[in-house]
Amino acid sequence: MDTPGDKGAFLRKERLYSQQICKWRKEAEEGKLNGLSQKKRGRKKKLSDEQIKIQKLEKEKAALEKKLKKAEMIIEFQKKIADLMGDPIVNQEDEQ
Repeated sequence: MDTPGDKGAFLRKERLYSQQICKWRKEAEEGKLNGLSQKKRGRKKKLSDEQIKIQKLEKEKAALEKKLKKAEMIIEFQKKIADLMGDPIVNQEDEQ
């Protein structure tokens, strides 16, 4: 890029804005662009049985929380439908 307009022409050709370049530079300085950095080679450290069990339980917990959230949304939807139909569902927690 020898001449003054080369940089702008390149950015237009690649459909980039100078603001994007500035943002990328800032992120690179802050270390946010580590996705392209080289990864360590070699064998990975083996996890202990406890660590494996913890990971498995955390994964299971996340799945159950997702399932619970979905069930709660369905229940709320059913309550709203019942209200619209004129047959309100009484929540046991509301009675107490």
